[in-house]
Amino acid sequence: MNSLANRCPSRFLAIGLLAGMIAIGATTSTSLGQSEQAAKKAENPPLIDNLKSRTDSLRFEELIRRSTVESELFRRSLFETETPKIELIAKACTQFRDSEELKDFLSRDNHQGFDLSRFTLDASQIQSAISGERTIPDPFTFYGSFEGKWFGMWEKNEVDHHWGPYVVLEPATNFPIASDNQKDSIQLKGYQYVWVGDGYGINHIVSSKDGKQNYLLGYVVHLKDADPTKEVVRRPHVGVFDGPDRLIWITRSEVFFEETIRGLSPQLSSYFITGFRYSIEANKLTASEVFRTVYSRNPKNRLPWRGDAMKFSVQSVKRNSSKD
Repeated sequence: MNSLANRCPSRFLAIGLLAGMIAIGATTSTSLGQSEQAAKKAENPPLIDNLKSRTDSLRFEELIRRSTVESELFRRSLFETETPKIELIAKACTQFRDSEELKDFLSRDNHQGFDLSRFTLDASQIQSAISGERTIPDPFTFYGSFEGKWFGMWEKNEVDHHWGPYVVLEPATNFPIASDNQKDSIQLKGYQYVWVGDGYGINHIVSSKDGKQNYLLGYVVHLKDADPTKEVVRRPHVGVFDGPDRLIWITRSEVFFEETIRGLSPQLSSYFITGFRYSIEANKLTASEVFRTVYSRNPKNRLPWRGDAMKFSVQSVKRNSSKD
């Protein structure tokens, strides 16, 4: 797809930083329709007021429900096959992070020295995080650290990100999940609304029904002309906390290592996005492209996006079947 929706990471995929320089207060909401106290003190991210005022299928409460359920179904799909996709993706994450090809690519960057060495989880830890087996710390050490406005480039496009405050839901909101078990459900414990330049999204913290498993989900809706009635594509994510100010986001075809680097003041902080595109076929993951971009707090300081071909693959290890 040639639209920005196919190229601009959410993520996410996700997210900005005032941590350490500006105190970030927890925002508590007793219902999804209630305005966040922190949001009243600052300009809201684009479209959130529009979504909260709607009463149709695009209303904010429905975005929260749909984003949570669809991202959870994506997370579960990563574990469904005999060789779980997440096993290949987790191994690819560490292989990419430690590769000489990446080091060479980043050595030609204007920000050489800012590699991925601060990301330290191994493949089994990444897989455990997505399965919900790892402890999630205070969300303000990761979602909160990306909060605020960021400005950068994605390919040749200027991109403005605006990450809202993290909102704690008390009590957690229950969402049924369609499955063989009709009583299956998950608990949404909190969320963060984000604007990603050509659409909006939600970062989640979710737990299993019994509360024993906790994990990160994400979701982005790319739009045409910033019009919520003109959706281009929806992209569910799963996330991994890899230390303060560091997140890994995984979609169906990309992995994003996202990190904020604190400056001497909040305005001098930077938001790094480094990642690769991939595909999986016949129990084999193949990576095709590496990219790096850096966002700043200053709209007049937009560093160039960089991308290049990078080929590597991860093959599943055939398991021996035991016979009695």
